[in-house]
Amino acid sequence: MHTLSKEKGNQFSMLLKMSDLERADSDVDMHAHPAFGFKAALVRLVGNMCWRHKENQDTAREMEVIPLIMDCCNIDARNPLIIQWAVLAMRNLCEDNLENQQVVACVDRQGQVDTKRLSDLGLHLNGSH
Repeated sequence: MHTLSKEKGNQFSMLLKMSDLERADSDVDMHAHPAFGFKAALVRLVGNMCWRHKENQDTAREMEVIPLIMDCCNIDARNPLIIQWAVLAMRNLCEDNLENQQVVACVDRQGQVDTKRLSDLGLHLNGSH
């Protein structure tokens, strides 16, 4: 699901603006579409399953879910509140779990910043005005 949302041109692709969602799904009520909120619901499910449950926290780490959840901290019009659910999921994954905290501490962000994407959101990096 995560990989599919990163690809362009499908019903699960990430959209940065609500106006893009309205154009992409002009024939369908965006809230009634099966893809609307689906990824956010999966993130919420992982977070809720890991709340104070060491075995589920450990399983999520072993299945390398932590970096996937962290990568969900992007604006996506198809998945409102996904960032907030990802933050809660990370909190629940790391609560009283030193191994998961260590995984988070060792994660490095890789790749370049998409300045066009930031610009579309009205944000600018120093020197990129």
